[in-house]
Amino acid sequence: MYGYSHQQGNTAERNTLSKMSEDKSAARQRYRVKRDVIKRWREEEGRSLAWLSRRIGIKPDTLHQQIRGTCGLSLGVALALEKATGIPVQDLVEEVDSSEKDTAKAS
Repeated sequence: MYGYSHQQGNTAERNTLSKMSEDKSAARQRYRVKRDVIKRWREEEGRSLAWLSRRIGIKPDTLHQQIRGTCGLSLGVALALEKATGIPVQDLVEEVDSSEKDTAKAS
């Protein structure tokens, strides 16, 4: 399903984690959970957003906002999502450009 070479995955994951941890406050503003990846995983696993949020220890509304990009994504939540879903963090997280972030806040 999320096929990638183990070695490439480790390098990509290290790069993603390194970028997110460089400046934690900036990372919260620049990253969000990839909607399509989480949606597909939830459909395949038959899990609700509420179940996933309980599993990682945050409120469902907070997880929803992090997926939409209207609430900052912490490195800790990204790692908890990776652990709960089994999907590598580099496949779960994407950068949000400033124009897209402004559009998400307006909606």
